[in-house]
Amino acid sequence: MSMYKNEFVGCHLHQQTFDILRSVRELIIKFVANSGYKYQPKIDHDGKPLVRRTTALHHVARSGFLNKDIMVRELFKIYNNFDVNYTDSTGLTHFHVACAIGCDDVVNTFLELGQDPNLLVHETGYSVLHLALAYDRREVAQLLLKSGADPNLANPEGSTALHLICKMDSSYDLMKLLLEISDEKRRPVFIDAQDKEGKTALHLALENKHKEVARLLLRSNANPNLANPEGSTALHLICKMDRPIALMELLLEISDEKSRPLLLHAQDQEGNTVLHWTLKKFRKNIAKWLLRKGADPTLADNKGSTALHIICKMRIFVLYQAAEKWCQSNFGQ
Repeated sequence: MSMYKNEFVGCHLHQQTFDILRSVRELIIKFVANSGYKYQPKIDHDGKPLVRRTTALHHVARSGFLNKDIMVRELFKIYNNFDVNYTDSTGLTHFHVACAIGCDDVVNTFLELGQDPNLLVHETGYSVLHLALAYDRREVAQLLLKSGADPNLANPEGSTALHLICKMDSSYDLMKLLLEISDEKRRPVFIDAQDKEGKTALHLALENKHKEVARLLLRSNANPNLANPEGSTALHLICKMDRPIALMELLLEISDEKSRPLLLHAQDQEGNTVLHWTLKKFRKNIAKWLLRKGADPTLADNKGSTALHIICKMRIFVLYQAAEKWCQSNFGQ
């Protein structure tokens, strides 16, 4: 019993020590920041500030400290000469850190002083906009886009700003803003750009059930006939969603407007058409709707099943369910 008690006390002390160290780090940084101390950049022979140096701000930003956001904000009170963008050996700068942490006022000051809104971290290939979106810093992303950040730049995974926004929760407003700014600046967005997995922003929006974002993309000429790595087009993905009719009707409406026919007969890697998927999900009304729009019921999937085969299996399954229910109610089995 004493052994378990000792282990418990040891773990507790370890956690307490860690918590104390964390608090001490934060207190020291706050104390220095509140004292009014400002870091003065070192000057080279020509009287220019030396920007190639790793600062305390870099160290904290790369740490796993739970309270590093607070510490970084305090450190920016010390490293407040925003004419100088300190860069460590990997290419990470103070500007990158401000964008990743979400220091809106610091980012704004950097931009006002002429900082490049497309600045890359050389080690990772991420731009400041990629960092802001990856860490869900929406205000920073807005500042960058309004200052000319290029939404078409791709990160090492092939993801553009469109892809990253579609992976976020509640992404409608940010997507709308990006598209509006692109129109204002007459800078076309590569709406159908594919990441290294072959996915477009529309694929990601539909996979993440972002229906309103999908609407925006479709209205902005996203191609619904492009297939993802599984061979699924926008129609395949929509038919797997709850209440898909409204989006399907929008697809058809836009395809008519743009004179770009929808590929109702497109088959995924398993040979499934949209009609196959609809029937497999027991969506009879949608299946009727697709047939009226011209879906081909004679196409077979990789197992040789046509729409008729699936319908027959559905009927057998429904009969089996009814028989099972009857047995349970009559025999308790």
